[in-house]
Amino acid sequence: MNHFTFAILVPNLIRDFFMKYFWVALFFCFFGNAVNAQFETKTNETEIYILTCSPGADLYSVFGHTAIMVKTPTTDFVYNYGTFDFNTDNFYVKFARGQLPYKVAKEEFGYFQYGYIREQRQIWAQRLNFTSKQKTTLIDLLEVNVLPENALYKYDFFYDNCATRIRDIIDEATGNTVDWGKANKANGSTFRQMIDVYLPDMEWSDLGIDIALGLPCDYYVQDGEQAFLPDSLMYLFDNARLNGNSLMADGFEVLPAEPIQVKKKFKDSSFKVICFISIVLLIVLFIYRRKRFSRILSALILLVNGLVGTLIFLLWFFTDHNATMDNLNILWASPLNLILPFLKFSRKIWLQIYSGITVATLMVWSFLPQDMHESLVPFVFVSLFSALIYIRRIDE
Repeated sequence: MNHFTFAILVPNLIRDFFMKYFWVALFFCFFGNAVNAQFETKTNETEIYILTCSPGADLYSVFGHTAIMVKTPTTDFVYNYGTFDFNTDNFYVKFARGQLPYKVAKEEFGYFQYGYIREQRQIWAQRLNFTSKQKTTLIDLLEVNVLPENALYKYDFFYDNCATRIRDIIDEATGNTVDWGKANKANGSTFRQMIDVYLPDMEWSDLGIDIALGLPCDYYVQDGEQAFLPDSLMYLFDNARLNGNSLMADGFEVLPAEPIQVKKKFKDSSFKVICFISIVLLIVLFIYRRKRFSRILSALILLVNGLVGTLIFLLWFFTDHNATMDNLNILWASPLNLILPFLKFSRKIWLQIYSGITVATLMVWSFLPQDMHESLVPFVFVSLFSALIYIRRIDE
């Protein structure tokens, strides 16, 4: 290459290099602005909805559900705080002990909706009246929540569930500037009274819940705590205000409601069934009170009583469920009835103590701070009569 050729070639190379990267730089500058403009456009076109799902026919779904949907021109995603992994090690043990981690999951709306179509449950949508900045903040928070390191949380039915988490993240996204208004005030009800509203056609489930849940269920709901129920949260959102405007822009039915057919295993009410069985047992115990059969039957009844008491004891002391603590049902259903009535050195004195406690419990039944289920009264009488029969048979 001669000097002339070099002198011509080098400026051309420099010029070509400059022009190439000048256009590349210009392209990225323009494209970057276009991306920002497109993001702003998408944010303006993005809508965020609170989804409230109606109660289902099964106990696990009878209180309804709440989720958040982010709707863009191209995708509809649901952020669901009510999921868990069936493949979790020792799933059923952790579930029973209140140690099963719940998870926030992100899924397409179509998949979310399909489950409710199958269960014939309504989905009601409320659109958040958010600015573009507030929408972006909320979406960012949701995306942080679904990260693997953040997705799991310890579920609490009253204080940390699918509904309360959504209320809390709305507060966080708005810098706690939402005015929840009068709808947020305490309504004079206990937690037990609020969940009983959902159980009129599920009397056996209601009975089981009243046996398992203790005094925390009878605490009076304080300001804002009614949001643990999806229906109550929806009402709360309807009446809330943000910066002087309604928090919700509008609401509409996404999926029509269908009549719910509650799955009843027994047609008769729990009170009628337990009353009938209790009366039959009392009659049999009275007729055969002087026979060895009465002692055997009394022992079996006390064993059942002890099993119920053991369940209460385990839920109270060996689980992380806050609602099962301080359960006054243990006054009449004692775990000691599994053992002490059958030990010679203790059975009489224990049965006398148990009888005294049970009589006192029945006398103040309606005045106890815990709302005790009326269907239990007949069985408590049977347990008391069984203890008295057993004492008499010991003396004989």
